[in-house]
Amino acid sequence: MGAIRKIKTKRRTRDLDQIHADLRSPKHLAEHTDAKPAEDLPGLGQWYCVECAKWFDSENSMEQHTRGKPHKRR
Repeated sequence: MGAIRKIKTKRRTRDLDQIHADLRSPKHLAEHTDAKPAEDLPGLGQWYCVECAKWFDSENSMEQHTRGKPHKRR
């Protein structure tokens, strides 16, 4: 039973109410982005999709994401 919970929490993303709070309030977004040091984030924390709450390695992968279906569904 312990392994199942570990897998579920490994892929956990931010909830919709948290994302909506990020969109409404820049202060809320700053608290989330400052929670982790930039060295631990993909691409040193330069590329972040606010709507999907995802970090990206490069500008190219961010552009591909914004053109993709999962981003447009958000």
